[in-house]
Amino acid sequence: MKIIEYRRLMRGLLMHTIMTQQRILRFVLLLVLMTCTTAVFAHAKYERSDPGRRSVVARSPEVIKIWFSEQLEPAYSTIVVKTKAGDSVTDEKAFVADDDTGKLLILKLPKLEPGKYSVFYRILSVDGHIVDSKFKFRLKQANPVKP
Repeated sequence: MKIIEYRRLMRGLLMHTIMTQQRILRFVLLLVLMTCTTAVFAHAKYERSDPGRRSVVARSPEVIKIWFSEQLEPAYSTIVVKTKAGDSVTDEKAFVADDDTGKLLILKLPKLEPGKYSVFYRILSVDGHIVDSKFKFRLKQANPVKP
């Protein structure tokens, strides 16, 4: 009788150990999958710009600079700046900065008049994902010099 109870006890301990190991394995597998899917779904994200989103600037910017979290495909990355009336301010083409990162998109601008401007961008990151968005900035009227 004691041998049968001993076997049942050992079988129970063995099953408990196996189930615990399976739970640990499932947890580790879940962590690995969550980490991998984050990398798979990573798109180039807007990090910052100059001029910044919703900024008010005192003088006309010479360029628009937008930094992204991933490398960009230069041939498929654009910036368009429009006035409040919807007119494009330049025919210049945006370009990816010639640096080691490939994450900075630049557009040269002419001298802008005071007013509100919208910056539209569309980029293709090297991972193949297209991201497009916009932001606005305002160029304030220069204060006249008092004699």
